[in-house]
Amino acid sequence: MLRNRVAASEELVATIDKCLATLPGLATLPQTAVEILRLAKDDNATAEDFHNVIAIDPALCVRVLKVVNSSYYGLSRKIDSIRQAIVLLGPNAVRNIAIASSMQKIFRIRQAEPGCDPQDLWVHSLTVATAAREIARLVDQELEETAFLAGLIHDVGMIAEMQIDRSRFTPVIRQLAAEEGITVSEAEAEVVEALHELFGARLCRQWKLPLHLELVAGYHHRPECLDETESRLPAITHLADILADQVDHECEQTSERLRAAQVTLERLGLQISDLEEVLERLPQAIEDMHRLFADS
Repeated sequence: MLRNRVAASEELVATIDKCLATLPGLATLPQTAVEILRLAKDDNATAEDFHNVIAIDPALCVRVLKVVNSSYYGLSRKIDSIRQAIVLLGPNAVRNIAIASSMQKIFRIRQAEPGCDPQDLWVHSLTVATAAREIARLVDQELEETAFLAGLIHDVGMIAEMQIDRSRFTPVIRQLAAEEGITVSEAEAEVVEALHELFGARLCRQWKLPLHLELVAGYHHRPECLDETESRLPAITHLADILADQVDHECEQTSERLRAAQVTLERLGLQISDLEEVLERLPQAIEDMHRLFADS
C-alpha cells in the first residue's frame, strides 16, 4: 500500500518535524496538562498531588467542578471541593478534563484558510471522543476514559497542517513519484492524505503522550495496518469517526463505510448492529458532552 510507503518516508518525517519547529504554540502542551499526564501514569500519585497541580489553574478548577456535578456522574449532592472532585472522578477522568481544556486552547488558532475552521474541528473531535467512549463500553469498559482521550486527540495533526506551507513538501513529493513510478499529482495526493496523521503522530511524540495515543493519531484512518495488539484504540477511534460523521452530517455512506471496516469490527468483536445501537443513543450523549465542555 503506497500510503504505508508515504508514512515510512524518513524525508517526510524530517520535513514534518522542521515544520512543527516553526509552530511554537503547538510544540508543547501547557505545563498543567503535562503535570497531570505525568501524575496519571504514576501509580503512587495521590489525590493531593493532583490537587496541588489543579489548584493553581482557576479555569481548570471550574471545569473539574462542572464535570463532577454534571448529570453524567449523577451524584446526589453538589460537590464544591476540588479534593473531593478529584477523588470521585479518578485520575483518568481528571487527565481527560485537563487535556480537553488544553485542546480547546489549541483549536482556537486563527482560521488558516477558507473552509477550515479550527472550531469546527474541535466540535468534531469532542463528538468522536464521545462516540469512542460509547464504543469502548461494548469492547472493554476499562478503556472508556482512554478511548475518550483518543477521540479528543485523533485529528490534532490537522491543526498543524492548517498552519504550514505545503510547498515545503514539494521535494518529498517529487522523490516519492520517482521512487514509486507514479505521477507527481498521484504522489502529492498520497502525501496530502497522509499529512494530518503524520503531523498528529509527531505531535503526540513531542508532547510525550503514551504510544497508544501516538498510534491513534497516526493510524485512525487505517487501524488494520497495525498489529492486532496495537490496533484496539485506533480501531475504536476509526469507528467513532464514522459514527460522528453520521450524527454531524447524516452521511449517506455510513453503512458502506462500516461494511468496509469489517476487519476492524472483527478485531473488536463487534457487529454492525452493535454500532447501530450506539448510533441511536449517540445524539443525546454528544449533546450532553458538548454542554459539559462548553465555555462557561
